[in-house]
Amino acid sequence: MRPGHATAAAIGECMPNILLTTACNQSCSYCFAKEKLQQKGAMHMPPEHVDAVFEFLKISGVDTFRVMGGEPTLHPGFREIVTRALSEGFFVDVLSNGTWPAELNTFFAKVPPSKMRFLLNVDHPEAYRDAQWKRINQNLEAISGRPAVSLSFNLFSTTPKGEYVLDLVEKYRFSTVRLCFSLPVLNTENASMPLADYFKMPDFIIGYVRQAESRGIAVHIDNAVPLCIFDYAQMGELLLKGVLDLSRNARCKAIIDIGPDLSVWPCFCLSSFENRRLDEFHHLSELQSYYERQLAYHQDKVFPMERCYECDLRMKWGCQGGCTVFSMVQAVPPRHSTGDRITAPTRRSTEEMRETWRLRLADNITVHRHEVPVLQFMLRDSSGKYLELGPSFARLLEGADGSKSLRTLCRELFPEPDVADALECFEAGVMRENLEKLLEVYIDEGFFHLDPP
Repeated sequence: MRPGHATAAAIGECMPNILLTTACNQSCSYCFAKEKLQQKGAMHMPPEHVDAVFEFLKISGVDTFRVMGGEPTLHPGFREIVTRALSEGFFVDVLSNGTWPAELNTFFAKVPPSKMRFLLNVDHPEAYRDAQWKRINQNLEAISGRPAVSLSFNLFSTTPKGEYVLDLVEKYRFSTVRLCFSLPVLNTENASMPLADYFKMPDFIIGYVRQAESRGIAVHIDNAVPLCIFDYAQMGELLLKGVLDLSRNARCKAIIDIGPDLSVWPCFCLSSFENRRLDEFHHLSELQSYYERQLAYHQDKVFPMERCYECDLRMKWGCQGGCTVFSMVQAVPPRHSTGDRITAPTRRSTEEMRETWRLRLADNITVHRHEVPVLQFMLRDSSGKYLELGPSFARLLEGADGSKSLRTLCRELFPEPDVADALECFEAGVMRENLEKLLEVYIDEGFFHLDPP
């Protein structure tokens, strides 16, 4: 079984974010886009890159054009880009701070609510000058009553002031609040909530949800959270009310952000992690699969809290203990059977792991040998997931006993030829490289495991 490509329907909420610009007219202390916004000068996406994004989304079967920044409305061609997206059949998501110029309200009024959605990040009134707060309220008034408008409330303090969001939602006849823990951004300083403080927040969240419910307002939590911060009664209430969704809140997904220069990364918290180029990939599912492989170690092998390793919620629901960034910046390594801790750094290079970490079959894998009509092996895990391998993998299965590194085993399977023939050496090298990459896919899928040296 080889990894398949997700359909647009399967991608679901994982629509990519398109950064039309890195310019912004606010300076929120918790800004999740800070790493990109700190780059020298403001960068607007040029027309040829807009064309490339449209083409990529079409090939990928994506029907939503989700724009953000910075502040996307600062792009000089914002109106024209949105008009084009609508004319080409895209639904448009606008992620904004709500400070757009008044003339855009006339434009928005021409777009039917069924074609455009707003997610607005509005801070506490104390964060604005009087003129800014007036402008935000005028803009909210201009789009009041539209069904597809949500306001975002960011938690970066254990004593949050969130009632103003409910007041705005009620006043302007919106319906939804996105509750989001402010997360650390890798390699950047921003205001965020430490993971330890998450355990202080359930009572506030329950109270806030109930207060919102009494005012006819729905709340949903946007990012991955450690499910263990809630007791069973709290979790049951939040699940039944749609505040929590295990497919969204237990595990991070590679959302994919696309920058004005067509650089791509898995999400804003990891905006400095493994940046690639959009034109390196054929479609969105290929791009998401790439980052899922890159992040698998930090989602399935190391966790931000020691309790995660034996947690039933992790084993049953795939909970990773909060956003993946926590596993990168404060990972607690697993224990050996002797109780000794692994002293390796939390993030190892692929090259180092290929060379020194030892390959073995995963613990829950059984190997079944079939001989009719030809020799074939089936690897099956305890859930019934399986992988079929041909006869050429017989020596690999024998050698994957935890005694050899991935690279050593590949060298043994495809050794350098005795005679230094350039073509044969090249072919052996290609075979080794392809096998290494294939084994990494099988490791990510859970059929094989790498043990630290």
